[in-house]
Amino acid sequence: METVLLLGPLLFGGWVILRGRRRLRRAARLRSAGISVPGSVECLERYTPPRGGELFRPVVSWSTADGTRMRQTSAVGRRQADLGPVRRGAEVTVRYDPAEPAVMWTEGWDVISRGDDRWSWAAVFFGVFVCVSAAVQMVVTAV
Repeated sequence: METVLLLGPLLFGGWVILRGRRRLRRAARLRSAGISVPGSVECLERYTPPRGGELFRPVVSWSTADGTRMRQTSAVGRRQADLGPVRRGAEVTVRYDPAEPAVMWTEGWDVISRGDDRWSWAAVFFGVFVCVSAAVQMVVTAV
């Protein structure tokens, strides 16, 4: 019975590892093969996360190298006090994946540098910790 109960944390840890790894791979792909182009902030979208509060995410437009006009909302939300120079009409640099232009990050807003990967790495290590803890607990209860 304990083994079945420990499968939940094991699956959760695996899910966290996969999410963190996905973000790290996307960041690496954008750093190595991404194309930087000028863009502009069309507006700031209000977002209310499940835990409450109010965050803002920039809606950015830019043109790809082949001239396709793109418009994307950042996945990263910040409080109004943390917006800095990101305002409606602000010029920004967009880095996008040429194979999949919807995968983009606004430089200076989204995670783009190796140093900014710390939360993704923390997620991976946390997931590994949860999985190892669950596995050790399975072994201990089986003995």
